[in-house]
Amino acid sequence: TDSPTPAPTNFPTDSPTPKPSTGPSVSPSKSPTDSPTPAPSKNPTPNPTPFPTSSPVLSTSAPTPPPILPESVANYDSALGAPRCSIIASSCTSGDNLIKAVANSESDSPNSLDSCTDGTSGKYQRDESIEMITVSAVGGGALKMGGRAEIEAKVFAWSKPNDDTADFYYSKSANNLNWEFIGSEVPTAAGMQTLKVQYWLPPPPRPGAR
Repeated sequence: TDSPTPAPTNFPTDSPTPKPSTGPSVSPSKSPTDSPTPAPSKNPTPNPTPFPTSSPVLSTSAPTPPPILPESVANYDSALGAPRCSIIASSCTSGDNLIKAVANSESDSPNSLDSCTDGTSGKYQRDESIEMITVSAVGGGALKMGGRAEIEAKVFAWSKPNDDTADFYYSKSANNLNWEFIGSEVPTAAGMQTLKVQYWLPPPPRPGAR
C-alpha cells in the first residue's frame, strides 16, 4: 500500500473478514453505539421497524379479567322429569321453590330422574326434606368436563340429625342412568343445613346428579 496504517494494532485478528467491503457506508450513523451487540443475529430482518417505540411496555399491571359467567337456574324438563340447566354457566341450581317436599305441594313432583320418588308421609319442616340442590365449579369458571365440581344440598334435618344421612350420586348420562356413589354427609344440627361434596364432572352431553 502507498498509505500504510500509521498505528497498526498489536493484536491482529486470527480470522480476517472473508469478504471485506469494497466501499465505505454511504450513510454512516451519526451516533455509533458504544456497546456493540455481543452476538448479532445471523438472520437480520429485511424490514426493520421505521419508528420503534421509545417506551416499550414490559408487562401490564392490569391484565384483562376472565369473563364473568352467569349462574344458571334450572327449569323443569318434562322429558327428563327433573330440573335441567341448559346454558354454559359457573353453577346450576334448582332454585328455592322447585324441589320442596311433597307435603308442601312440590312443583312437578317428584322431580326425579328415576323411580326413586318421594313418600307421602311426614310433615314439611318437621320431617326431612331436600330444599335445593346446586352444582358449581370449584375455583370459579365454567362447569366443564373433567373439572372439579361441588354439589351443595340444602336440606331440612330431623330433630335427631345424627339419624339422617345425605347420599350423593352422579350419572354420566341423565338419559341412560348409571348412578355412581360420590359420598355421604351427616347433618350436624336439626333444621336447615347445607351439605357439600366434590367430584369430577363427567363428559357431555348430559350428566346428572342427585
